[in-house]
Amino acid sequence: MTNSKCVCVHVQQLFSHLSTKVGSKISNFLDAAFLYDTLFIQKYNSYPLPDWVTEDIFDQLKQLHMMYYQIIYSSKVIQKLRAGKVHIVLALFIFN
Repeated sequence: MTNSKCVCVHVQQLFSHLSTKVGSKISNFLDAAFLYDTLFIQKYNSYPLPDWVTEDIFDQLKQLHMMYYQIIYSSKVIQKLRAGKVHIVLALFIFN
């Protein structure tokens, strides 16, 4: 099995495990990023994390979160395309 296939299998297993623990489907990087954000905010504000959130699970979610943002903001072109509508809306709001 190639390295990328191993990573994909591991990520799918993690998504399955998280889906079971959370009670809703975690099927992609965005779902995992939102879950990490929620858990991070809980941890940051000294709220207890669920028992199933081990340091290993938290670290894996953090890595997926970082990979997700690296993918969606990976280049200046993508950044401009993603922000394009925001700039238009702000310009219309400011000048009207």
